[in-house]
Amino acid sequence: MLGRFYSLLPEMNEFRNLKKCPLIELEDENWLCDLGFMVDITKHLNDLKVQLQGPDTTAFAVFQDQIFHVNAESLGKSVHR
Repeated sequence: MLGRFYSLLPEMNEFRNLKKCPLIELEDENWLCDLGFMVDITKHLNDLKVQLQGPDTTAFAVFQDQIFHVNAESLGKSVHR
């Protein structure tokens, strides 16, 4: 939901300008950066929540899987150099 709101910012600004309805937050670069950060963090937390759902799934197992992928990516980058 938050990602969809962020993706519609240009359309909301256009509508807001058409109706002459100011909204200071949508013009503030710092606020927009914070919103973008919050969108990214929320997506990662939702992905983690989905990974943790299911029988016999623990946070430790998900963490080990993530560490394996990070290590594999690091190894792949060092091999390609």
